[in-house]
Amino acid sequence: MQGSITLAKYLDDEQRNRLAVNISQNLESKEAINALHEVIGLINEDALIQISPKIVQVAKEAILAPESNGEDSAIFKVLKALPTVSELILEWTLQLIQSIVNDRLNYLFDTKSIDLYKQNFTDPVKEIMNNEQEQSLESILTKVEQLYSLEVSGILSHLDKLIVLLLGSEDSRISIICSKILRWRSESLSNIEGFLWDVLPLLVNSDKVQTTNGYILWLRYLLNISNKKFKSDVFQSKLISNDYWLYIQKGLGSSVHDHRKYSLSILKLSIQQIDTEIDNDFVKYNQQNSGAILDEWKRYSTIFEIIGIDTALNQAEAAKNDIIQLLTPDSYVKPSWGMVLLSTAFKGSMESVRKFALNIMYSTPADQLSIYSHEYLTSVFLKYAAEAPHFQVNKVDQSLTCEYGIKLRDFIENLLKSLKTSETKFEETVTLLLDLLLDLRSTFAPARFYISYGLLRGLKGKNIFTQKHVFKIIRLFESTSEDEVFETSIQTIHLKLLNHIKPDIPLLLNSLTKFVQYNGYELFAEYSDLFIDYVSTFNDGSLNIDPTDQELEYQIICFHLLDIYTITDEFLIELVFSKVEHLHDFSIRYSLLLTGLIKNTKQTYNNSTALIDMKIFRNSWKNLDLSALYASLKDHFDVEKFKFFVGVYVKGSNISDLTVVDFNSLIEWYEKLNNSRQDYKTKDVILGNYFDLLLAYLKMTPLSESQVEQVLTLLNQQATSSAYQTTISTCNILQYLFKNYDFDLITGIEILETIWDQMTAERLVLNQKQMHLKFIETLFDEKLLQDSINNEYNAKILHRIGLEVVDQAFTRRSFLPTLTSKLVNFQKGYAVEFNQCAWLIELILKSFTLVQDESNLFKLKIVLAKIYDNELKLHGDLYKDVFGDEEVSTRINIIKLLLKSSPSFLDDFFTEVLENKKYGLLVPNKKENGTEERQRVLVFSLLLLISQKIDKSTLSSNVAEHLLPALVTESSPLVRTYIEWIVSLDMIKNGSNKSQLFDYFKDQSKPALVTSAERIAFMTAQRLSPPESASYFDEFTQYLIPNCTSNKPLIRHFSNSLILSLFPALQNREIKLPVHDVLEALYAEAKKSEVTGQYRSGDALIWDAQEDFNLVSIFGGVLSKTSPRKVDTISQLEFTKYLGFDTYGVPIGEDSGSVWKESQEELTETKINSSSPLQTKSGVWESVTDIDQTSKKVKRSELIVISSLVDKPPNLGGICRLCDVLGAGLMTVDDLRVKKHPQFKNVAVTADYHMPITEVKIEDIPQFMKEKKREGYTLIGLEQTDQSQVLGKDTEFPAKSVILLGKEAEGIPGELLAELDYCIEIRQVGVIRSMNIQTATAVIVHAYSSSQFAKSQ
Repeated sequence: MQGSITLAKYLDDEQRNRLAVNISQNLESKEAINALHEVIGLINEDALIQISPKIVQVAKEAILAPESNGEDSAIFKVLKALPTVSELILEWTLQLIQSIVNDRLNYLFDTKSIDLYKQNFTDPVKEIMNNEQEQSLESILTKVEQLYSLEVSGILSHLDKLIVLLLGSEDSRISIICSKILRWRSESLSNIEGFLWDVLPLLVNSDKVQTTNGYILWLRYLLNISNKKFKSDVFQSKLISNDYWLYIQKGLGSSVHDHRKYSLSILKLSIQQIDTEIDNDFVKYNQQNSGAILDEWKRYSTIFEIIGIDTALNQAEAAKNDIIQLLTPDSYVKPSWGMVLLSTAFKGSMESVRKFALNIMYSTPADQLSIYSHEYLTSVFLKYAAEAPHFQVNKVDQSLTCEYGIKLRDFIENLLKSLKTSETKFEETVTLLLDLLLDLRSTFAPARFYISYGLLRGLKGKNIFTQKHVFKIIRLFESTSEDEVFETSIQTIHLKLLNHIKPDIPLLLNSLTKFVQYNGYELFAEYSDLFIDYVSTFNDGSLNIDPTDQELEYQIICFHLLDIYTITDEFLIELVFSKVEHLHDFSIRYSLLLTGLIKNTKQTYNNSTALIDMKIFRNSWKNLDLSALYASLKDHFDVEKFKFFVGVYVKGSNISDLTVVDFNSLIEWYEKLNNSRQDYKTKDVILGNYFDLLLAYLKMTPLSESQVEQVLTLLNQQATSSAYQTTISTCNILQYLFKNYDFDLITGIEILETIWDQMTAERLVLNQKQMHLKFIETLFDEKLLQDSINNEYNAKILHRIGLEVVDQAFTRRSFLPTLTSKLVNFQKGYAVEFNQCAWLIELILKSFTLVQDESNLFKLKIVLAKIYDNELKLHGDLYKDVFGDEEVSTRINIIKLLLKSSPSFLDDFFTEVLENKKYGLLVPNKKENGTEERQRVLVFSLLLLISQKIDKSTLSSNVAEHLLPALVTESSPLVRTYIEWIVSLDMIKNGSNKSQLFDYFKDQSKPALVTSAERIAFMTAQRLSPPESASYFDEFTQYLIPNCTSNKPLIRHFSNSLILSLFPALQNREIKLPVHDVLEALYAEAKKSEVTGQYRSGDALIWDAQEDFNLVSIFGGVLSKTSPRKVDTISQLEFTKYLGFDTYGVPIGEDSGSVWKESQEELTETKINSSSPLQTKSGVWESVTDIDQTSKKVKRSELIVISSLVDKPPNLGGICRLCDVLGAGLMTVDDLRVKKHPQFKNVAVTADYHMPITEVKIEDIPQFMKEKKREGYTLIGLEQTDQSQVLGKDTEFPAKSVILLGKEAEGIPGELLAELDYCIEIRQVGVIRSMNIQTATAVIVHAYSSSQFAKSQ
């Protein structure tokens, strides 16, 4: 069959026709078909008609064949030469495909696609295949794709329609093949425009591969319109509709990169093809402003590219003002596009980009915030804004604040204010915010607080809530928080939201009832005036409400707000229980009720204990007869009745002796109650009340020694339960026994030890704080502390548990304020005994130096409590109500303890802390440990405080033996400050260590030591008496002046800066030294070089050892002055609050900021020009995505980069990106899954979509390199060896090069070095021995690219 075309040239027409017919009779091989293809163009029409049936038969067989056998393309080439036959085959193929689709409609399509199919394909289909033969639709479509790729003639609109519809197939394989087919049919899409626009919405609204195919189809259609440059009325009509642009926004906001990329090209082409006036919800276009409109869209497209396509943060930051401009009402690009743009950034993989978008959102002017009334507000923007890491807490003006939370609150408030002129938008946005709060109701509480508070502030003056809103708010009542401060703050806001219900009093009453049922009466009672005002405003007198048969909570609310009620016993009890204030006098009814309860003539006792504390009964507890009530309980026990009995018994026992129960009966009752079958919580309530009853009995009745032992036995028996109420009552009894009875305290402390061990075994449940505090109060009872002086066993237990309490206080508030308050009270009442408790030194130190949880959540409790007090409640102290004294009171309590301690105790304290190595004060465990440094600073602050109270000789000996030597090795400048201060005070007092100090001036090899000596000498000299001061200055300046020209920068800078303080000090004291002129000249030069507000100098480097000796300065004030670092401080206000005005000889002092300012770089934000040129890498406005890769492909080199040894995803991402940019042919990795790693994607951006990457396991590298060697590649290693070639401008690389990269730290293993042809190293002249692997790879790959470019020239 070879050479048929050559043979045919020598034949006449008849012979050619016969040759073609003969060949057509046997078309079973590819060779025969190719031979027919060669001669088919040389035969006449009759011969074509004669051979057509055979060609049709073979073509059909090829299409039906399940797999391609090589003959397909050959027969399809023949069809290309026969347009009539090819149209016949395509028609037959259409019927074949339609037949299969008919049989599989429900499998292939969803309901909407089936309806569309039935509307457009109604013609009957012939039976063209054997029913028993299963045909593969996938295979047939693959053959159709082959036909079209060969440009086989025949335009069948119905086949194009069917292929378009099959893009939406539920079978992704079918959908993908159809997309491939349509790349050959782009020009025909304009022929089925109407149908195409029926299918496109179905595709882009899918959530599978069909969505991608939909955007590709859309883009092909637009490219066809753009390339043909004709006007399509169908297309122009679509541009007017909202849906058209909505679908583009959906694509731009997609989390799929390709969808965003396609949609941006669709947007560009759509805008460019507008040929009509448009003014819908998404686009406004008119010919008059077309130039400006197109420029604005061009800018939008460029910004979207650098944020949503090829993310580049530096470019985005440069375009910040452009982005803000796009978000203004004046922009030709409507706001919803800006929302899509921001959403892309918010959903990006780079945290820095998400934060940038958040900053843009908060930078939007308040009067323009209405644009954020969009679905993305709560589904994207605020969900990210509510993430916990944003809520940083800092100290501003000595007060903790969360500036981010304020930003979030103000954003929401101002957004709602900007919408007040649009009722619909306002209500929609409020609804979105309520839905968001519901979604977040179990998440980070502070975020919920700031969002809901912003909502509340934004609702000011508006009553818009209807039943649907209230239903959402009621669901918020159910939400809980892990802390009482958060819970109170958030639920207060939820309650206040009800004040914005539309005029509908019944709805308000029902809502308040639900609130009380979930959260109790306390908050309702606090804010009830709000709702009284609401009722008085909207009550028009037509209300008809009868609360009689309603829930008790509803009855109380109606009583309070409407003064409508029906008196029943249950109502009266609930009213007292609610603590809601009122003016009604129900005293007679209450007296009868209480009497009936005591006499056991009432049926229910629920909440009846509330009656006991009523003021009207304060004189009603004498001569109580509780026998009937007691007998009833003995006969039939009821928990609520028992609680009432205990409450009345406790009340009555305070006034008179009650004889209803004796000691033995009480002991017997315990056994019955303890053995009763109750759930855990109920049993805790019962036993807690029992021990309250027992305590009341103890207060009335003196116990014998044996009876005390019996009580202790009960307490010991109960100690292992750690039940909440029972443990509190147990501790109350122990405190009473400690105070009133003498017994072996080992028993009491062992009971407490058991309780503690049990509590810690259960991890100190957070909501049992009151139990924990009661335990701490009991453990550090004055009686036990006194006993510890001579009872080593008890002292060890107190010491152990005390230190464990300190450890637990890391994440728990109130522990240390409670503990140290007990120590303060002990010292106040037993000063002598306190000074004898040496074991307290470590406990005091550990308490003072504990660095508590630094998490924002821990600190936000203070911030939110302050907002609650100042803005929501306007009075009270929420933090104190929940936690008691602030944590800073711990340190102030300890300061108070030391200020009041005896000199002997302080001497021991000072020496013990310096000499005992377990404190690590002079030799830290880790020099770089920030927490340890903070703790050491805190300890030194205490040593400084007591340095003026201890014996002078003790101070001097410790300075000489410990502190001056510590200056030689101390690395922390903060610690050095305290050592210098203490040494200065010692020098001022006696100066015995002067020579040791002055020796330090001579060691210029230790600049920090010299500067410390200079500072100490200056602070000492300025506080000595005049004659001594002059002598000291004279001797000191003999060292200082040469140091001003030292070759050590630190010494030189500090010495010159010190001149700025020293020379004026000499003038003020009228001291004229022999070196006066030299000092004056140095002073003048120092003043010239002083840069005010940028670097510390002069007084910012020093302080006055005596004048600054006040509490504020000692505890952080001086450090704040001399150091740029954040340090622990105690403010003047805090000292005043917790220490009072009796400061025991050490003044409180005043807060003062640093005398120097931060550098201008830190203070001044970089200004961005209002209009800046936008950089774009891909020129999105000038070009669109080439979806079918019909343009010239990237020309890649033959370079292979083996990066399989590199294991860090960021490095691999960087290598991938630079390999793609520089056109490398192939990159290898050890595991292809690294492409999905967030850190890889953050650096690679989208390079992995384009860069060829293959997986070569580390163990397979030798085999891979051998294979490449056989293919002619040169194997090169990037490594420093003794035989490496140094990379230079003359270095040449073979075109076929393999570059092997080593591991980040170890480089290339020896066994792989042996496989290489040679190694290349990069010349280095710095100190560091190697560069980052990304950088090194960039250098060598660029060198390869440059080498190949030079060869091509």
